[in-house]
Order: sequence, then C-alpha cells, then structure tokens
Amino acid sequence: MATSMNENNEQNQSNVGILLIIGDIISNQQRDEIFHYLNKALKHIDNNKFHEIEDLFNNLIHSDEFQTDSQYRQIKTTENGSIAGFLYLPNFHAVLNILKDYFNSCYYVSIIFCGQQIDSNGSFILSDSVLTSDHFSNLFEDNSTYIIEDLQIILPFISHQWIRLLKQKYLKNIQIDDLSKEINEENSFGNIFYERLIQILNKNTINFDIYNKLIPRDSSGTIAFDEPNLYILYAQQGEASLFGIRGFVVLINGGFR
Repeated sequence: MATSMNENNEQNQSNVGILLIIGDIISNQQRDEIFHYLNKALKHIDNNKFHEIEDLFNNLIHSDEFQTDSQYRQIKTTENGSIAGFLYLPNFHAVLNILKDYFNSCYYVSIIFCGQQIDSNGSFILSDSVLTSDHFSNLFEDNSTYIIEDLQIILPFISHQWIRLLKQKYLKNIQIDDLSKEINEENSFGNIFYERLIQILNKNTINFDIYNKLIPRDSSGTIAFDEPNLYILYAQQGEASLFGIRGFVVLINGGFR
C-alpha cells in the first residue's frame, strides 16, 4: 500500500498545467496589445518544467472551429493528468471552475492573463464580471486539499493586491510575473500557438471595433448596434460607474430612445 501511495504522489508531482485566459476584446488596438503581451508572456514559461505539454498547448487553436465573437474553451489532458487550456472571452464561473480543476490535478500551474485589467486593483475583466486576487485567495482558503504547490501567474501589470497574494503562504511557491518588463529572448514556449492566434484574429472578415457596428437611425437620439451585446468601454475616470468601478461607459444594444 505504501508503495502505491508513493507512486501516486510522484505522478501528481509530475503533473503540470498551463492556462491562457484572454479577456474581452473591443477594438483592434486592444487586440494588438494582447498580441504584444502574449508574446512576452509565453517567454516566461519554463520550457523544462512544462515541456511535456508544449505540443498539446500549441495545438489548442484550430482555425476551422474558432469563432472570435463567441466564448471559446479548449482544455486537453495528457494520460498522466497534465493539462493545457485556452479560454477566450470566458465568464467568471467558467474561470473559477477550471482553476479548481487545475489546482486539484496539477503540481505546477502557469496561468497567463492577456486583456484589460482595472487600474486600481489589477482585476481581470471577463465577459460578465471581474476576477480579482481575492478570488484566488478564497479558493485556497476554502479548500486545503489541492495538490498544487507551485503557481505562476503572468499579468500585463501587477497591482499591490497581487503583491499581497505573494506574501500569503497558501502554497509552497507563488510567482507573479509583470509583463511590463522587457524580454529579449528569441524563442518561447507556445510560439506556434501565438502565431496561429495572430493569423486567426487578423482575418479580414473580423473587426473588433464596435464603433463600426453602429447602425444609423432616422429618429433623433437613437443609437443602436447590429449585434445584441452589452459593451463596456474604457473611459476617463468619473465619466461613469459600473458596479462601483469608475472609468467605464456601458452601451446596451438598442441604445437610447
């Protein structure tokens, strides 16, 4: 029995997981920023530690099934339980549940977020809500049975709230990488994935600029969109407030009548 437990323990410690989360994209400029940060983020991943799922990660995106205007989730698992995952425009509960799966299955986990962050606290902006450093803390406080011991989080910028997560001893090791630092390495883990994503999101049929989706109306004071969506636009501080978050303007399909 002791031998079996040791074997299971060794297998758990060899499991690794990479999860890429891309938040909402509302303009071509934001898309270009995501490309820039993702290229830098992939260079932070330890090629030796995550080598066994590099090919798995590189093949998560297929152009024939990827829809840029839809939520997209692709999770693949190796025979030994290592996980490679890609989330595009995810909602809050989807991210939370997938994080739990990773923490339950993998000893080493690298999480990459590319997209909008709130300036005041560095929260991730998802399709329906935000994900904060406190949500990570709550996950570890609510469950002490996770097998994860080594967590890497890669962000466009690090706020003091994320620094606070570093100081809390939930895991053996927590590393948070700030992508504002320049990296000059030529090759990176996931470079095939990166090139494929650029190719897909740069197709001529795709336009993320919502201002081009405005439909003119005859009646005065009407603003409408050709897609039934809730759009959250970054604005100057104090212009509007959404759930207590300053600096955002909300436009709802149909506009003002």
